Amino acid sequence: RGPRCQQPVIRLGPIFVTLSRTSARVTFPPATSQIRSRFQVWQLQYRRGSDQWSTLQYAISTQNADITNLAPGTYTFRVRAISSRGERSPFSASVSRIVRGTPPPPD
Repeated sequence: RGPRCQQPVIRLGPIFVTLSRTSARVTFPPATSQIRSRFQVWQLQYRRGSDQWSTLQYAISTQNADITNLAPGTYTFRVRAISSRGERSPFSASVSRIVRGTPPPPD
């Protein structure tokens, strides 16, 4: 057997996270032609504090993901791309944001 030809590692660009009181919008890195040719799915992971990661998946053509009903706390978000063969890119740099929650009603 000859040596296996490995494809180069793809580094993802940054993700952006914007918040409302109880939700987050994650903007995925640009899906370059190199990413679209190798990967079919974005895998978004997020967690509050040191809780277990929650995982969501979106088509590689998706530009944003909205996560709703978040409890107050500090959340960390990260993304990677996955191919139909199970190949995974490294995770993007993690982004942390504080969700403030809905303020209590006035007295």
